[in-house]
Formats: sequence, structure tokens, C-alpha cells
Amino acid sequence: MRTDDKKPQPKPEGAKSPPPPPLRTARGLSPDDDDGSRLAIKRAALLVLAQAQQDNATDLVMAPAADGGTSIRYKIDGAWHNWAPTGLGWSLLASELGGLAGVRDAEYPKEGIIYVAYSGVRLRWQIKMRNHSAECTFHNLGNEKV
Repeated sequence: MRTDDKKPQPKPEGAKSPPPPPLRTARGLSPDDDDGSRLAIKRAALLVLAQAQQDNATDLVMAPAADGGTSIRYKIDGAWHNWAPTGLGWSLLASELGGLAGVRDAEYPKEGIIYVAYSGVRLRWQIKMRNHSAECTFHNLGNEKV
């Protein structure tokens, strides 16, 4: 039989159509988000986590800065290191971090695990958020069992 001779087969009675594909495939993005800014914030958050993990940081703290941005510091071998000011808006970053951990809509205090692949690295960080205007603390889970 030639392919152009095929006619669509009628659906059996009571059969349902398959569900439509998801609006977004990137974890942490919700359907009503502006793609450009949210994706940039998500990439920045993942980049910070990946760099801290690559530098063998055991702990990481992100907090609102006085200028509305985000201050970031991480601990390596017991010593804390500050990152240069990032310019990332705290409000959007905190929301995206909650989304990555699957706790964006949860009540405060929030606690979750960010477990994603990014740039060839498997990121595993435990996150704790006391409230929206307080610092977020992260602990690198590395190979720990959860």
C-alpha cells in the first residue's frame, strides 16, 4: 500500500485524545512567566550553584543586598568567600530557587532539594528559606544519601 493511499482511521468510540504537550519543559518555570527574564534568572541561579559545587563549596548563602540585588557567599574548607555583587534581583532569584527546589508555592519556612543536571554536572543542594526577605542557605549534598 502506498503511503498517500492511507486514510486517517476513526477513533474508537470513547477514546480520548492524548494530553497536549506541556507549555514549558524547563523545571521551575510556570506558564505565566516572561520567558526571557525568568530563563535568565534560572540560568544565573544554576550557574552560581554549579560554580560553587565545582569549587568544592560545602555551604552557600544567598541573601537580599541593600541595593535590591543579591549577595552571595560560599564556604570552602571552612573559609567563607564573597562573590562580587551580582545585580540579580533578590525577589525573582528567591522565587526561582524555590521553583527549582519544588517549593515555590509552599508556606514559609521552606525546605527542599535542588537536584538537576546543568552543564554536564549533577547539582544536589539542600535549600532552606525562612521567609522571602531573609537569606537562603544551601548545603551541598554531593554524594550524601538523602
